[in-house]
Amino acid sequence: MMGILDTIVKTTKHRIKNLDSVNYKKLNLKKKKRSLSEAIIKCDRAAVITEIKPASPTSGVMIENINVENIAKNMESGGAIGLSVLTEPIYFKGSYENLLIAKQSTELPILMKDFIIDDIQLEKAVEIGADVVLLMPSITEVQHLYERALDLGLEVLFETHNRKQVDQALKLEAKLIGVNNRDLQTFTINLDRTVELIPYINDLGGNSLIISESGISRPEHIKYLYGKGANAFLVGTSVIKSDDIEKKVMSLVDAIK
Repeated sequence: MMGILDTIVKTTKHRIKNLDSVNYKKLNLKKKKRSLSEAIIKCDRAAVITEIKPASPTSGVMIENINVENIAKNMESGGAIGLSVLTEPIYFKGSYENLLIAKQSTELPILMKDFIIDDIQLEKAVEIGADVVLLMPSITEVQHLYERALDLGLEVLFETHNRKQVDQALKLEAKLIGVNNRDLQTFTINLDRTVELIPYINDLGGNSLIISESGISRPEHIKYLYGKGANAFLVGTSVIKSDDIEKKVMSLVDAIK
């Protein structure tokens, strides 16, 4: 039986066949690159990356008629050091247009979060002004994509779930290693996935910045993960569903002072 992750990858393969038909190069975009790794290093509070995610397979539609500009500005004023913008349109109701708006609305580094399996998606990321892309070894072979992304001037968030994937990340000398606390098959959350992998990354001599992803919703979560060695925190659902996004982000950022 095909799981949701396999289904998303299958629809992505179909979706990217038509990407050439949309040309964003003609747009007058803010092209100056913004570094997520530098933003993390310079941050003197909790380095929180917030996510613009209209929907998800687990939560369904979380926000109708999304006002990306307003949300992005509230996240920035709340203290986020970067924005993750979903561009997968079917299961997450994301779009390239949402990323374009977020890029134009803030001065923050922008992570394009999608299920990247082909070079053309990296080329579109550059066209729409993304600064960082997510690569997932759980869905495809990533070495070529990683090298191509760097060639295009993009930073890469290399997402891991286990030691084998961490080994791949360290072999490529990835600067940004994400540890996803969500099991992509069962969608269960375990924050200790990050805790278990941090010493493994550090013991192998990695100088990577470790970003804990998924399941983070309270300041206590950030304090716990920070105390175990996480450098940054990607927070999605709890922020986007908040009645006061700016205040919610502030509460997370102020977890570390």
